[in-house]
Amino acid sequence: MAIVTMPFLFEGKKRRLQAEQGIKELKKHCDTVLVIFNDRLPEIYGNLTMSAAFAKADAVMSIATQAITGIIAAKGDVHVDFEDVKFVLKGGGAAVIGSSVTAGENRAQRAAEEALNSPLLDDTNIQGAQRILLSIMSGPELELDMDELVQITEFIQEKAGEDAETIFGHSIDETLGASIRVTIIASGFPNAKDEFLDASTASVQVDHANSQLLMDNLPATPIHVQDNKKHHLQLVFSAAATGKAKDLSVLPMEDGQDTLYQTAWANNKGWFSAGFGPFRRFTNGDAEYHKLFDGEQHKRLAAHLSLFRENVALVEALNWLKQLKFSSLDSHGSTFLNLLIAFINQPDFLPNGTRLVEVSSKGVFFEDANNARISLDELSDGFRSVLSLAFELLRQLESQYEEEVFETVPVAGQPDLIRVQIPGIVLIDEIDAHLHPIWQKRVGYWLI
Repeated sequence: MAIVTMPFLFEGKKRRLQAEQGIKELKKHCDTVLVIFNDRLPEIYGNLTMSAAFAKADAVMSIATQAITGIIAAKGDVHVDFEDVKFVLKGGGAAVIGSSVTAGENRAQRAAEEALNSPLLDDTNIQGAQRILLSIMSGPELELDMDELVQITEFIQEKAGEDAETIFGHSIDETLGASIRVTIIASGFPNAKDEFLDASTASVQVDHANSQLLMDNLPATPIHVQDNKKHHLQLVFSAAATGKAKDLSVLPMEDGQDTLYQTAWANNKGWFSAGFGPFRRFTNGDAEYHKLFDGEQHKRLAAHLSLFRENVALVEALNWLKQLKFSSLDSHGSTFLNLLIAFINQPDFLPNGTRLVEVSSKGVFFEDANNARISLDELSDGFRSVLSLAFELLRQLESQYEEEVFETVPVAGQPDLIRVQIPGIVLIDEIDAHLHPIWQKRVGYWLI
């Protein structure tokens, strides 16, 4: 097994490229290569002096080594020996290791979480690991109990996935007192998560922080910024101003075949993302999860919460609609609500001539083709499923983009088209779930 560090970014690109080549060479001769990313250290320890940064890097490597040797040397009631370590690491390719010592209230959960947020890991994701070695050491003053053991093992198994084979060990460390130490070694990642790809000296990493600067400075003609020789892939970027947003053209060229993909980056708002699970409804959710929608710090989590929790109802959409009505004295509130109603009432969205006619403190009301008034509660489950998804998505867009959500497009001889055209990704699990067959056929058309 090899334990190596990736240089800090400030050490220069040449040094990092040399390190990447060295890691590739090591993989040919080692069962497992553990890569410690020095750039993670400031995230954990805050702003450091130069000497302190390099000292921390050395200390982290020492911790990694001691964690492995400590597991082998420890004698306990559930013993882990060299054969167990060899089983996890032999032929494992990339590996990650994390270790944490905690004491006090909820020490087991905190130790497991902190171990996965260790500077030894390049990220906190062990999903997909095929083999995991989990070592827990507790002190003589307060030994590990069964509830704590279940807490730790379930947390690690959930993070790794059901297919991971976990070897568990527990021992007593006299030096720990009332503390516990949790050490995790994970290997056997099928996607070779620390694989380094060949790149030309013109490689550019595009992320949220530098994307606008990149777009402001790229020439009009495409430039070659990365040559991935392993997959014979070239990425060509060019930028052009188009109204309120700027388009970044990405041209992958594989085996001589060119395919053009257009993505957009809004000037100030950035990318939008949201996720929705198959159980989309306005009511009967878990009130505890709904609290996550309230805080600003949970905004990004809330946008995806129903994707992972079946008992999350999209109740905030209804409250938001009523708030729009209360804001109607304000020009933005009135204009946005009118556009929203016109958007929902466009042809081919609501079936059978149904129209949204009222949003008020009394509720949300529709009319059918016979002008019969229908409350939201009287609609079918499939109808409400689509509306909960549509209204919640619009609510999230409005909270991020405000009045810029809707775009009105003139159409010759017809009413203006009202559309939403914003850069981002929306994940919808089982989009056709609980829908009338007519709507199932329309879903693909709506997404064009």
